[in-house]
Amino acid sequence: MDAKERHELKDNDLAEFLEHFGEFWGKHGNGIMIAIIIFMLVLFGWRYYNNSNAVAHENAWADLSATTTPQGFRERAVESAGFSAVPQLALLRGAETFHQQAIQLNKETANQEDTGMMSAEESLDAAESMYNQVLSSNTDPVYQANAAVGLANVAETRHDFDAAREHWTKAKQLAEGAKLNAIASLAD
Repeated sequence: MDAKERHELKDNDLAEFLEHFGEFWGKHGNGIMIAIIIFMLVLFGWRYYNNSNAVAHENAWADLSATTTPQGFRERAVESAGFSAVPQLALLRGAETFHQQAIQLNKETANQEDTGMMSAEESLDAAESMYNQVLSSNTDPVYQANAAVGLANVAETRHDFDAAREHWTKAKQLAEGAKLNAIASLAD
């Protein structure tokens, strides 16, 4: 077969393909286009959903990093409830802030009624409540162990050393179970 015959066969195959393609497209073209459009819509919808979740997650972390008040941390925990670590960290930071506020109020001799601030006992109650939220949640053991340490510190601030011992024991158990050696040694 020489080059001229091969060229004629190619022309014939191309012409035959184009002739049959027109028939094929006329019969199945609308279905193919609808399938392509549906696929593209699903793809773009999935990407939009993932991108909006990523932006919301980044915003939750940014809001947490900008928060400084214990009430603000409590609000961040509620707002970011759909994200794994953000609410737990917000509760831990808020509880620690309440605890530090209570220690500071215990040191001051001024009348807290005039300042409009929470009393030291109210701050300790709020800290204990937030630590208990983290401890009772089904979350990463590192957060639970830190919450148990926080509860132990609150109990020590209240001079309730029996409760503090129980919380330190709980912290040690959680830390050893999760191989958190620093927290386990702190609890010892």
